[in-house]
Amino acid sequence: MKLSQLIRSMLFVITLIAFLPGCEKQGAVGPQGGHGERGTQGARGDVGQTGEKGPKGDRGDTGAQGPAGSVNVIYSEWITGTHNVVTTFPIAVAQLTQSIIDRGVVAVYPTWAHRSR
Repeated sequence: MKLSQLIRSMLFVITLIAFLPGCEKQGAVGPQGGHGERGTQGARGDVGQTGEKGPKGDRGDTGAQGPAGSVNVIYSEWITGTHNVVTTFPIAVAQLTQSIIDRGVVAVYPTWAHRSR
């Protein structure tokens, strides 16, 4: 071994021996310090992946029986007219109120008689 390597190795060992006793525990641990100031809000992170589908929920309660379908439908006999450019058919329906005209649906399905030319 060369002299310079021997000297370096000895210096290293001496340094370790000098500092190792300083690493010993000197006394009891002191009390915990108080909380520091709250930091600023960080940037919002990326949206995570969608999780797995959860279990199927319980079946809900049965609802109340609704009215029969034909109760809400008002109909009349067929009226047959001739095909003109403008045709009107006065139809008297007592159940057709202004409220139904304003807020409901009125559907008219005419049938046309074919005229001979």
